[in-house]
Amino acid sequence: MRIKKFLTLLIMLIFTLSIVYAGGKKETAKGDDLDLAIRDASDYLNGTIPEKSKIVILNIESDSFALSEYIIDELIANAINDRVFSVVDRQQLDAIRAEQNFQFSGEVDDKQALEIGKFLGAQTIVSGSVNSLGSGHRLRIRALEVQTALVQGQFNRNINSSSLIKTLIGEKSSTGSSNLANRTQGNRQTTVTIVNNTGIQNERVFYYEVTNNIRSSEISWLEGTTIANAASKTVSLSNLDTNKKYTIGIRDNNPEGNVYRKDNITVSPNMTITFTTADLLRRLN
Repeated sequence: MRIKKFLTLLIMLIFTLSIVYAGGKKETAKGDDLDLAIRDASDYLNGTIPEKSKIVILNIESDSFALSEYIIDELIANAINDRVFSVVDRQQLDAIRAEQNFQFSGEVDDKQALEIGKFLGAQTIVSGSVNSLGSGHRLRIRALEVQTALVQGQFNRNINSSSLIKTLIGEKSSTGSSNLANRTQGNRQTTVTIVNNTGIQNERVFYYEVTNNIRSSEISWLEGTTIANAASKTVSLSNLDTNKKYTIGIRDNNPEGNVYRKDNITVSPNMTITFTTADLLRRLN
């Protein structure tokens, strides 16, 4: 009789635990497919990269600047909160981006990535891509060891076309149209910091659009804006689209003077662009 009662209680306990476990799984399964995929990618990295490593979450290649930024920010946040390894600060990456002229949403080759990793004293570079696949997307996250250039691991995940992804790439979702397209593609006033390390006093800023590797003939000058040597200034560049590329430069007040220029820059709000003697050109056009 006691054995029968014990077995009945045991069966009830197992049944109750199964309900709780199933409920817990259902709860954790809630959320946008993109967020869940990023979380799974972070868990994968936590189990792949050695503990206490210093990592750089460098770039996510995609056709959408906003989508790449979102994935990078979430990966960084997860890594910081999980406390498995240390993460290079995003501001340091912004400075490197300005110096190296690479884009978080663009393609970065392994050689350049490894150089950045060594410069920042990191053991691992994390990069990836997100591309359209049928009606959804495919996310790839890869960990590359800086010292050996060996791939430590790669995470692949197919993602349904969720409302979050549609919002980030500026499409219409079932809940209405996104305002993010106005923020990324329609960002007509972008604030950047220009740093003058050329050795020339009183440089002034100019910029123009690049289409199919051809610079527009229409140059925009920031009249009245001059930057002394070894100084910086935050300026507003009007009529910019953050999904397009631009040439940005500075020139001293002498019309026949030196020109310092960087080509094919994708401008993001609040980025820093530093000009040195390495950017020297003799002619503007």
